[in-house]
Amino acid sequence: MTFVGGVTMIKDANGEQHIAEGFIAGVPNKSRAQQLALLLSLIAPGATVATDSAAMYRDLKSAACIDHSMVNHSKEFVAADGTHTNAVEGFWSVLKRKLRTWWAHSTSNPVTCQERYQLAAFFTNARFAGLSQQAAGMLLLKVAAQLEHEGTFDAQYAAAAQLLCPPSA
Repeated sequence: MTFVGGVTMIKDANGEQHIAEGFIAGVPNKSRAQQLALLLSLIAPGATVATDSAAMYRDLKSAACIDHSMVNHSKEFVAADGTHTNAVEGFWSVLKRKLRTWWAHSTSNPVTCQERYQLAAFFTNARFAGLSQQAAGMLLLKVAAQLEHEGTFDAQYAAAAQLLCPPSA
């Protein structure tokens, strides 16, 4: 399993700040049962989870230890109770935009074609198969270095890389 990102503070409708956490996980198959088991193993009891109304999330409501709110995007972007998925959609937008730049062939880009391919393959191949946790960390360190070189460095990339690939003692 690979975790990307860090702890983010978000404000609710009343202006109160809450911790928002997320994760990216590769799974061997997309069966609803397996995805539900994975989610339940990672969500802390008593946590509040906001999702869209995709079928894989519907069974979360029956988990007594989880407060689950949904928004039906075919009807609205924000549910009447304030539930939305803007943060995760923003994350995917930034990640996809960054990945697209890795396919551009620029002589000023210090990252090699092989590293660019490996990073893209990590996020797009058959459920991240074959990529070790350490290799993922090394790639994230390269991304952090590239972002720093471009002047768009985000400490979350470096933090995620350190979690995956801690410095050797």
